[in-house]
Amino acid sequence: LYRYVLGQGGYICGCVYDNEWMPHHIITNDPGKLPQFRSSKYAQSRLDNIFSEIKKLLVNGKLVCFVGTPCQVSGLKSYLRREYERLITVDLVCRSVPSPLLLKQYLNWQEEKNESKIRYLNCRNKTYGYHNGTLVIEFENGKKYSGSNRVDPFMKAFHSNICSRPSCYKCA
Repeated sequence: LYRYVLGQGGYICGCVYDNEWMPHHIITNDPGKLPQFRSSKYAQSRLDNIFSEIKKLLVNGKLVCFVGTPCQVSGLKSYLRREYERLITVDLVCRSVPSPLLLKQYLNWQEEKNESKIRYLNCRNKTYGYHNGTLVIEFENGKKYSGSNRVDPFMKAFHSNICSRPSCYKCA
Protein backbone atom coordinates (compact mmCIF):
# COMPACT_ATOMS: atom_id res chain seq x y z
CA LEU A 1 0.00 0.00 0.00
CA TYR A 2 2.78 2.42 0.93
CA ARG A 3 4.61 1.81 -2.35
CA TYR A 4 1.40 2.40 -4.27
CA VAL A 5 0.63 5.67 -2.45
CA LEU A 6 4.16 7.03 -2.76
CA GLY A 7 4.36 5.83 -6.37
CA GLN A 8 1.29 7.95 -7.13
CA GLY A 9 2.97 11.03 -5.66
CA GLY A 10 0.95 10.64 -2.48
CA TYR A 11 1.59 10.99 1.21
CA ILE A 12 1.51 8.66 4.19
CA CYS A 13 0.35 9.84 7.59
CA GLY A 14 1.23 7.69 10.58
CA CYS A 15 2.49 7.62 14.14
CA VAL A 16 6.14 8.06 15.11
CA TYR A 17 7.99 8.88 18.31
CA ASP A 18 9.28 12.40 18.87
CA ASN A 19 12.67 13.10 20.50
CA GLU A 20 11.11 12.56 23.95
CA TRP A 21 9.56 9.19 22.97
CA MET A 22 6.05 10.58 22.79
CA PRO A 23 3.86 9.34 19.93
CA HIS A 24 2.64 11.84 17.37
CA HIS A 25 1.49 11.76 13.75
CA ILE A 26 3.48 13.05 10.81
CA ILE A 27 2.80 13.26 7.08
CA THR A 28 5.54 12.31 4.66
CA ASN A 29 6.26 11.34 1.09
CA ASP A 30 9.80 10.26 2.02
CA PRO A 31 10.13 6.44 1.91
CA GLY A 32 13.09 6.72 4.28
CA LYS A 33 10.77 7.80 7.10
CA LEU A 34 8.39 4.85 6.79
CA PRO A 35 10.30 2.52 9.17
CA GLN A 36 9.50 4.99 11.99
CA PHE A 37 5.80 4.10 11.60
CA ARG A 38 6.46 0.49 12.61
CA SER A 39 5.84 -0.84 16.10
CA SER A 40 3.02 -0.24 18.54
CA LYS A 41 3.27 2.97 20.53
CA TYR A 42 0.91 2.09 23.46
CA ALA A 43 -0.32 5.64 24.09
CA GLN A 44 -2.62 8.07 22.29
CA SER A 45 -0.68 10.00 19.68
CA ARG A 46 -0.73 13.77 19.25
CA LEU A 47 -2.40 14.83 16.03
CA ASP A 48 -1.65 18.56 16.26
CA ASN A 49 -2.78 20.09 12.91
CA ILE A 50 -2.61 16.83 10.92
CA PHE A 51 -6.28 16.89 9.87
CA SER A 52 -5.98 20.35 8.30
CA GLU A 53 -2.74 19.31 6.54
CA ILE A 54 -4.48 16.23 5.15
CA LYS A 55 -7.39 18.34 3.94
CA LYS A 56 -5.04 20.73 2.11
CA LEU A 57 -3.35 17.79 0.37
CA LEU A 58 -6.71 16.27 -0.61
CA VAL A 59 -8.07 19.59 -1.91
CA ASN A 60 -4.92 19.83 -4.05
CA GLY A 61 -5.66 16.40 -5.53
CA LYS A 62 -2.98 14.45 -3.65
CA LEU A 63 -3.44 10.84 -2.59
CA VAL A 64 -3.23 10.46 1.20
CA CYS A 65 -3.10 7.34 3.35
CA PHE A 66 -3.91 7.94 7.02
CA VAL A 67 -3.11 5.22 9.57
CA GLY A 68 -4.44 5.53 13.11
CA THR A 69 -6.71 4.20 15.80
CA PRO A 70 -10.41 3.78 14.91
CA CYS A 71 -11.31 6.94 16.86
CA GLN A 72 -8.64 8.92 15.00
CA VAL A 73 -9.93 7.68 11.63
CA SER A 74 -13.46 8.59 12.69
CA GLY A 75 -12.25 12.01 13.84
CA LEU A 76 -10.54 12.63 10.51
CA LYS A 77 -13.66 11.70 8.54
CA SER A 78 -15.80 13.88 10.78
CA TYR A 79 -13.38 16.80 10.33
CA LEU A 80 -13.38 16.44 6.54
CA ARG A 81 -17.22 16.40 6.44
CA ARG A 82 -17.26 14.58 3.10
CA GLU A 83 -15.75 11.60 1.35
CA TYR A 84 -12.56 12.08 -0.64
CA GLU A 85 -11.79 9.57 -3.40
CA ARG A 86 -8.05 10.09 -2.87
CA LEU A 87 -8.13 9.34 0.87
CA ILE A 88 -7.21 5.87 2.11
CA THR A 89 -7.75 5.22 5.81
CA VAL A 90 -6.32 2.33 7.77
CA ASP A 91 -7.61 1.88 11.29
CA LEU A 92 -5.52 -0.25 13.60
CA VAL A 93 -6.88 -2.98 15.81
CA CYS A 94 -7.09 -1.10 19.08
CA ARG A 95 -7.76 -2.43 22.56
CA SER A 96 -7.66 1.05 24.14
CA VAL A 97 -4.96 3.61 24.78
CA PRO A 98 -3.61 5.12 27.97
CA SER A 99 -2.86 8.79 28.37
CA PRO A 100 0.42 10.00 26.91
CA LEU A 101 1.06 11.57 30.34
CA LEU A 102 1.19 8.09 31.89
CA LEU A 103 3.71 6.94 29.29
CA LYS A 104 5.78 10.10 29.82
CA GLN A 105 5.86 9.64 33.60
CA TYR A 106 6.82 5.99 33.18
CA LEU A 107 9.65 6.81 30.77
CA ASN A 108 10.92 9.58 33.07
CA TRP A 109 10.94 7.06 35.94
CA GLN A 110 12.91 4.59 33.81
CA GLU A 111 15.45 7.28 32.87
CA GLU A 112 15.91 8.27 36.51
CA LYS A 113 16.21 4.65 37.63
CA ASN A 114 18.77 3.83 34.91
CA GLU A 115 20.56 7.21 35.14
CA SER A 116 20.44 7.70 31.40
CA LYS A 117 18.34 8.97 28.53
CA ILE A 118 16.45 6.48 26.39
CA ARG A 119 17.89 5.76 22.94
CA TYR A 120 15.47 2.98 21.85
CA LEU A 121 11.94 1.97 22.86
CA ASN A 122 9.80 -0.95 21.70
CA CYS A 123 6.47 -1.54 23.43
CA ARG A 124 5.69 -4.81 21.69
CA ASN A 125 8.87 -6.85 21.50
CA LYS A 126 8.40 -10.58 20.92
CA THR A 127 11.18 -11.73 23.29
CA TYR A 128 8.84 -14.25 24.93
CA GLY A 129 6.56 -14.84 21.93
CA TYR A 130 3.32 -13.31 20.68
CA HIS A 131 1.29 -14.12 23.80
CA ASN A 132 3.50 -12.21 26.19
CA GLY A 133 4.40 -8.78 24.88
CA THR A 134 7.57 -7.26 26.25
CA LEU A 135 8.59 -3.63 26.61
CA VAL A 136 12.25 -3.11 25.72
CA ILE A 137 14.20 0.05 26.50
CA GLU A 138 17.82 0.68 25.60
CA PHE A 139 19.62 3.56 27.27
CA GLU A 140 22.40 5.83 26.06
CA ASN A 141 24.69 4.51 28.82
CA GLY A 142 24.44 0.96 27.38
CA LYS A 143 21.94 -0.40 29.91
CA LYS A 144 19.00 -2.40 28.61
CA TYR A 145 15.63 -3.01 30.27
CA SER A 146 13.18 -5.71 29.28
CA GLY A 147 9.85 -6.26 31.06
CA SER A 148 6.88 -8.39 30.07
CA ASN A 149 3.23 -7.56 30.68
CA ARG A 150 3.46 -9.80 33.75
CA VAL A 151 6.17 -7.80 35.55
CA ASP A 152 6.54 -4.31 34.04
CA PRO A 153 4.27 -1.75 35.79
CA PHE A 154 3.33 0.13 32.62
CA MET A 155 2.62 -3.04 30.67
CA LYS A 156 0.65 -4.54 33.58
CA ALA A 157 -1.49 -1.40 33.80
CA PHE A 158 -2.05 -1.37 30.04
CA HIS A 159 -3.00 -5.04 29.77
CA SER A 160 -5.22 -4.99 32.86
CA ASN A 161 -7.23 -2.03 31.46
CA ILE A 162 -6.70 0.15 34.53
CA CYS A 163 -5.22 3.01 32.51
CA SER A 164 -7.54 3.09 29.48
CA ARG A 165 -8.90 6.49 28.53
CA PRO A 166 -12.58 6.99 29.40
CA SER A 167 -13.45 7.51 25.72
CA CYS A 168 -12.20 3.99 24.96
CA TYR A 169 -15.10 2.54 26.97
CA LYS A 170 -17.50 4.32 24.60
CA CYS A 171 -15.72 3.45 21.35
CA ALA A 172 -18.12 3.64 18.45
